[in-house]
Amino acid sequence: VRDIQQAGESTAKQATALLQECDKLQRVKETVRITNQQKLETARAELQEMEKTMEKNVGRRKQRAGEEGTPWLSCLTLLLFWCTASCPSQEEREKTEEKQKVILEEVDEKARAELEAVVQKIVEETLQHQDGLKQLVINNHILRYKILRQKEVVNDLEEETGELKRSIQTLQQSVRESRELLFADVLLPRPKCTPDTEVILTIPTEEKQL
Repeated sequence: VRDIQQAGESTAKQATALLQECDKLQRVKETVRITNQQKLETARAELQEMEKTMEKNVGRRKQRAGEEGTPWLSCLTLLLFWCTASCPSQEEREKTEEKQKVILEEVDEKARAELEAVVQKIVEETLQHQDGLKQLVINNHILRYKILRQKEVVNDLEEETGELKRSIQTLQQSVRESRELLFADVLLPRPKCTPDTEVILTIPTEEKQL
């Protein structure tokens, strides 16, 4: 029985630890997702702002290039190409998001697999000790029945003891009454003699003739 209890406690501790670990992984995953989402939104906003700025600068440079000549247009074209190459494209951002999604799915799958393994272990250990658990339940029922039976026996003994005490008291009363009847002159109560009680002595004045 002790081995079964220890095995159950050990399995419960392992399950609790795994659930806590899964909860930590979920929180880490959510934190990573929020952080990446924030970074992605920030990068998109910066890219949009950069594109707007570049469009304005290119427009102004084109206008000035038309007035001053083509060298400025070539420089601006080269600068635009460099900025476009250094900034992540939509396809690259989608690939990055896809990689992050794959990593998060792998974390979820790992946590799920570990949880299923612990559950399976609990089931196997439960089935392994099933006979012992059944016997433990049966023994508990038998012990409970014996305890109830002993309580009934104790109650019966208490009732018998009470009846016996009453019988003894009745017998003692009968013996006392019988003694008083047999030895009434000795056992019957007489008036008490106090210092103020008058005592009359009867003394014969004549001697009896023999």
